[in-house]
Amino acid sequence: MSILFLIFFPLSVGSLLNPFSYRDNDITDVLDETFTTTEERFGELVTIDLKPGGEDIPVTEDNKKDYVDSVVAYRISRRVKEQFDAFMEGLLELIPRDLVNVFDERELELLIGGMSEIDMCVFCFSVESSTEH
Repeated sequence: MSILFLIFFPLSVGSLLNPFSYRDNDITDVLDETFTTTEERFGELVTIDLKPGGEDIPVTEDNKKDYVDSVVAYRISRRVKEQFDAFMEGLLELIPRDLVNVFDERELELLIGGMSEIDMCVFCFSVESSTEH
């Protein structure tokens, strides 16, 4: 998975993992899920199979880790793959891949998004300096 993908599509999986995080937490007869996920698309609820035939595969104690892995994989890659691929294609038209790869995720985030907090003293000095020309 690309570092850029993780920057632009972060995911907190805590809510997904919480019911499954303890080995002693048996979900038998507690959870009624299948290998599907539901999302809203243009006002309609759509069910997506996380695996082929996912609607017919119940989540059990034995496969609960596989279920969580499948939901996470869908949410961070499959669901936004088309948009992410288009973004990367555009970015790589501007900046060659070998130049992008020299930065870690924090450096790329700073280069692409800038600083999250603006130092007003530096900003005012920059504005005054640029208006003097």
